[in-house]
This record gives sequence, C-alpha cells and structure tokens, in this order.
Amino acid sequence: MSGALLLSQHLKFLREHLVALPANYRSFDSNRATILYFTLSTLDVLGKLEEEVDAELRRKLIEWIYRLQLKSDSG
Repeated sequence: MSGALLLSQHLKFLREHLVALPANYRSFDSNRATILYFTLSTLDVLGKLEEEVDAELRRKLIEWIYRLQLKSDSG
C-alpha cells in the first residue's frame, strides 16, 4: 500500500477541517482562513469538492469568510 492515496482517510481528515479545527490545531486558529483555503483546494484537486461541500455548508463558509472582513467607513 506504500505510495497509494488513501482517499477515504484523506476525505475524513479534510471533512474535520471544514467544520472545526481539531483540538491539536487550536493554536492555528488565527490561520483558519488559510487552512480552509487549502482544505477546499485539496477537495477540488481530488475531484470531491461538490460532493463534500453541499449548498448549506457552502453558504455557512461564505458567511464566515465575510465576517472576517474588516469594514471601513474610510472608503
């Protein structure tokens, strides 16, 4: 099995990162947007993005990203 891609294990790992960071990654909370980017990119490369991220989860992720933005009145 050396060198083989264990797709089901990779997908399980990625799913965990879509919802919340695993406990041992809590110190990376300030990098959550970057982790989300790479998680979604990996799902896309594996051809599983549409399958793993349904419309409801997509909406929640987009809303979360918008909440990270700083709003400025200065234009």
